[in-house]
Order: sequence, then structure tokens, then C-alpha cells
Amino acid sequence: MSEIIKRPEIKSVDFCVDENIWGHRLYDEQLPHLTVLEFLGVLGSNLDRPLRPHDGLDGAVKFQPQRQIRLRGLLFNNPYVESIAESALPDAEKWRQWFEKFDQGKTGNGDDDMAYLRHSFASFDDFAKAIELLRSSSFESRSNKRWSSKFVFPFGPDALYEDLEIDSRGKMSNDRRFFARTGELLYLMLTRAERGAELGDILAKRLFDYGAPMNRLVRALQGPPQLADDPRPSAMSHRQLKVGTAGAA
Repeated sequence: MSEIIKRPEIKSVDFCVDENIWGHRLYDEQLPHLTVLEFLGVLGSNLDRPLRPHDGLDGAVKFQPQRQIRLRGLLFNNPYVESIAESALPDAEKWRQWFEKFDQGKTGNGDDDMAYLRHSFASFDDFAKAIELLRSSSFESRSNKRWSSKFVFPFGPDALYEDLEIDSRGKMSNDRRFFARTGELLYLMLTRAERGAELGDILAKRLFDYGAPMNRLVRALQGPPQLADDPRPSAMSHRQLKVGTAGAA
């Protein structure tokens, strides 16, 4: 049975019934697929000890999420790639026009130099088809959500990144608009499971294959991973997390 963790105090709140029963991180409006993506982001940052608690953190864990600004910009802030690909321009001119347009909308967060793409793809049309393929399998790609909060299907570790707000000056913040930390709480609950470590090893092996074909395609677009500046502590429920005998299969 898992050790019972002392419940943190809820300070400066006069009336908190739900919080003391359920904790304040079970956000019921977070969509299930976003909870899973948030969970996978925490797991991907702890592949050296998946679904295992960290010593000295009172049941919490630390993680350093990926940001993948280049990837999400190419997929969701790149509306002109199709028209350029469909034009009768020579390949070199297609690349030139695309670089010029993309440069106008860059955030300044690692997306200043995209020249590596010409070495990753044999032609501009191949580049455009890769974007089309990944867009077709993404979540809510045609919704009116901000482009920085749209997500590609988690084909592999390079396809995972946190929700971000990016303003017109390129300033980034994880405002918890769509990743409300329910996925972090799911991770913490599974670390308390009797067979959590076993489950963690299985998930790490099956879901984080860097050599998988689709993950390699994602990496060709993204380039090297982009991480948050510093590791951060996970959310901690204000209820004792005692999964204990609820074994994870």
C-alpha cells in the first residue's frame, strides 16, 4: 500500500468544500484528449523514472515540458504553404516565397532560422505534403482556437508540447487555458498505483519510440526539441493521493 501523503493546507480561502473533497486540480471542462496530452508531456519528461514519485517533493514530481514552437508554427500558423505548393513556380522560388512569408509571422522563439527544412525535404512539395499529413491527424486543426493551442496527434516524443499563449511580441506563457493540470494530476495518481512503476515502463517503451516513422517526420519539421526554461513542480491535489491497492494493469 502506498504511503499516505500529508494533505497541503488551503490558505486564504474562507469556503472550500469541493476543494477539500476532490482537490482543486480536477477541472471538469478540460477535454479528455487534452488531459491525455498533458499527462504524456509529464511522462515524457520523466522517462528515466516513469510513474515513480520523486524524493523530497511530498508526492509531487518535476518535469520540463517541450514547447516545439517551430512545429506548431509550421502546422497551425502557416496558411500560405498550400497556395505556394500548388503554384507553377520552380522549387527554389517556392522555398524563397515561403521563407519570406514565414519570416513575417515568426515569434522570435527559435523560429528565426528555418533553413534546415531545405535539407530535411527533397522538395518544397514534399515539405507541404508532410504538413498536410500531420494537419489531417491533428486535434481541432480547423477550429478557431489560437494556433499555439492546437495539437498534433502524439505520434511520438517529438510531437508532444505544452499549451502556450504567445502574444504579438512573442512573449510566451502557459496560461492553463486548455492544459488545466488535470493531466498532471492523472500522472500523480498513477505514481501512487500499486503497479504504477510497471505501467510507466510499459508506456515509456510503447509510446516513446524516437525511431518510429511518424515521429521521424515530426522531428524533420521541428528540428531539435525546444524545452521550457526550467523544470517545474507538478500540481498537487489537496486531497491525499492514495490509490494504493488500485493496481494499474
